[in-house]
Amino acid sequence: MIKELYRIETVETSLNVTQGFVDSIRRKHIVKSGCRVYEGGCIGIAGTLGEASHATWAQAVSNLERKVPYPYAPAQNQVRKEDRREEILDSRTFTARTEQLLERLRAAFPRIIFSNKVNMTQQTVTLTNDAGLDYHSRDLVYSVVLLAKDVDSAAVFDSAAQYVGRTFDVDMIFEDASQVMAAHTKAVPLPEVKTLPLIIETNLVTDPLAQALNGQLFHRNASLLSGKTGQQLFSPAVSLYVDRTAENLGETFFDAEGSVLPGDQCALIENGVLLRPYADKKTAADFGADNTASAGGNYNDLPQLSVPGMRFSSSGKDLKELLQGRDAAFVVMASGGDCTPEGMLATPVQTSYLYRDGKLLGKLPEFSARGSLFDLLGKNYLGYSQDKPFNGVKCLAIEAEITK
Repeated sequence: MIKELYRIETVETSLNVTQGFVDSIRRKHIVKSGCRVYEGGCIGIAGTLGEASHATWAQAVSNLERKVPYPYAPAQNQVRKEDRREEILDSRTFTARTEQLLERLRAAFPRIIFSNKVNMTQQTVTLTNDAGLDYHSRDLVYSVVLLAKDVDSAAVFDSAAQYVGRTFDVDMIFEDASQVMAAHTKAVPLPEVKTLPLIIETNLVTDPLAQALNGQLFHRNASLLSGKTGQQLFSPAVSLYVDRTAENLGETFFDAEGSVLPGDQCALIENGVLLRPYADKKTAADFGADNTASAGGNYNDLPQLSVPGMRFSSSGKDLKELLQGRDAAFVVMASGGDCTPEGMLATPVQTSYLYRDGKLLGKLPEFSARGSLFDLLGKNYLGYSQDKPFNGVKCLAIEAEITK
């Protein structure tokens, strides 16, 4: 019998912002412990909030009687500890910096009301067993999501000032937010074109790709990409990886089963060629596929195939270089869209700003964007920036059809 502990510790300070001021502070320190025992090709699992006790382990052993099959060897004889934190603030300093940021935003934009959350979240994940496994991963991420509303607006909110990163630099976050808020006060017309470059965060295209690259669906011929392994489906500039490197904020270098990747990443699409879907141990065993360290699930559940953190390869160019002087729409809010089984993606764009030569010039009217996933990541793929021009993250540039 092998005993294994999957432990997740979260320490968070969450600042609630109302009318541009911090009005409450919530602190939490939560430990979740999942006890696993392996024997005879079966697994017994029991979980508890807080540290695992003798009773928790006894329950896990008792649960072996349920004969839940798990014929996969747990990770053994591996030791690795990684701390990806960069700037470690105490709650008092974090709160003071947030109040400085809000004070500057109120002074610069008196007609805009800011609300929502600013969070500091540290998570420590460990996976250890009595067969020599000792994995330890820690990260600390700051996130700012300030919903912005004009004092005369009837909407719940009109835009957002956002940031995510491992440091909390008030000057940098303010300058970034100021670009968006200054542009928000100036209305500009939508360019009279049929297609327009869009500057987006990657989830607009990775969300439909995540379903298409699901190993269970893929190997059961229920995916948009089934049967297309080895084919050139996208632009040669497109490479998409399961990413467990430090580049991926809040990610651990191991998955819920203790699987790791060479160099902490694995290519799913490389130079536009589909190489493989993502898979956990079960998917790899069922279909003879590559295990891409993509197991997830709750601490007290059987590990199962889950969407891993994915990242496009950098183009090696800044956003300004990718667009080569072309006007583009920097998209802040785009919700309510969908992707058809054939790969046609469409979404309303509620809030966006006209981007030209590195600057935001004004707020665009609402419009709709659409395009085939194969085109958006094919002939209309402009690249993934190496710089972080907005929100503390790299940006994806694609060209899409637009309608008013």
